[in-house]
Amino acid sequence: MLFAYTYINHSIEKLHAYVEHLVLEVWCKASGSFNTSKLKIGFRPIVEKNKKFLHDPIVLIYDLFVALKAADKKIIADGFKRNNNIEGICKGTVEPFRFSDLDAIDQKLSAALNDFFKGMYTNVLKQSAVKQECGDLDDHYDKFETINKTGKCPFCGLNDIKSPLLRVRDAYDHYLPKDIYPFNSVNFKNLVPACNPCNSSYKLANDPVYNKKIKQKRKAFYPFATTKPDICISVRIKALDFNDPRKNDVDLSINSETRQEEIDAWREVYGTDERYLDKCKSEDSKLWLQQATDEVRNYGLEPIVFFPNYLNARKSQPFYLEYNFIRIPFLESCNNVGLIK
Repeated sequence: MLFAYTYINHSIEKLHAYVEHLVLEVWCKASGSFNTSKLKIGFRPIVEKNKKFLHDPIVLIYDLFVALKAADKKIIADGFKRNNNIEGICKGTVEPFRFSDLDAIDQKLSAALNDFFKGMYTNVLKQSAVKQECGDLDDHYDKFETINKTGKCPFCGLNDIKSPLLRVRDAYDHYLPKDIYPFNSVNFKNLVPACNPCNSSYKLANDPVYNKKIKQKRKAFYPFATTKPDICISVRIKALDFNDPRKNDVDLSINSETRQEEIDAWREVYGTDERYLDKCKSEDSKLWLQQATDEVRNYGLEPIVFFPNYLNARKSQPFYLEYNFIRIPFLESCNNVGLIK
């Protein structure tokens, strides 16, 4: 990803804390009959007000846990802890726990947990009882976007993330897909706002930490990393068609001296190469070149004198208007082949 988000603390995180207690202290220690007194106090009214999506599934799953061997309960408890170490999984230092691992223990339990955790996000998170006890998802979004002021999607850099001033919000993406990984569907270290093309057209349920083509795990960027991603985007102009930019002949490379594995995962999951090449073959690219040459002429300076300052002024704002993070290497290549005059 082009840049990391800043994580924010919010009362809505209490819902995941309730889930953690439910899994580790209630289900994984299940014996005898279930009653809501086993739950965290703040979780009880939420469960009692939601028979369909919380109370009845919790009881069903509890009864399935009662029948499990102690060793299997321990495996599941360990799997919960691993799956909620999102940063460790992204770094490759923690082995994730998948629904396929649950299937090996009990397929009925796996299916029930799949339904339950999907429902926690889809059906429970926005309910009034949750809002009253844990806070409002829209309020989390608004505070999140107030702190994360770039206003661009970090997964592509091409599209805006909707502002808190708008009536609608962008969706939260489950960075580790909820179809593949149990237990973290309401963990906000796994929930990241993403633009609609990134979330709904490219990433979908693709797994950033597993290369399905070669069936091998891999490292991926952690969305809330505290270090800046080491990314170098370069463009090579082979031919430009000024009348029809779609006919431009352009090569693009995205590399890193230290994070190539993460770069390659990001490129595959979010389709960055084709999207950036598309931008280099768009009317925008024609405008970039025209603006640069116009400014050179307006200032009456030689390109070798003026152009480095022109680029440096834009490098300080890589996600500003006109996609400077891809515009800059495009114009650098144009300059290298003598198109900036």
